[in-house]
Amino acid sequence: MHIKVFFRPLFFVCAIFLLIGCAAQQTTESATPAALPTQIPNTATITGWFTTVWNGEPHYSITDDQGQVTKLLLDEELAKPLGGPLALDRKRVTISGEFVSDPQGALRVLSIRFE
Repeated sequence: MHIKVFFRPLFFVCAIFLLIGCAAQQTTESATPAALPTQIPNTATITGWFTTVWNGEPHYSITDDQGQVTKLLLDEELAKPLGGPLALDRKRVTISGEFVSDPQGALRVLSIRFE
């Protein structure tokens, strides 16, 4: 009889710890996927030196202060208010744009201004 009385409270304590442990684990697991954003952001703003390379057609890029070169997809109409792409060449600018998948790592320019 004493054994039965002793195990009943012990059983309830174990059951409570088990339920608390499962609830805590479920909370942790449900938070894990949201806490792992490994995708590259689609948009960026880069300040650096604008460069034009002529090789049959113009190729535009920007080099930031860390030396990172990013290929640019530039609609020349966007550059007209600033004097066109030639006026931007070898000038310090700030560019905002969105990354595209082709060519990989290239930035489609949405806005540009002199720094």
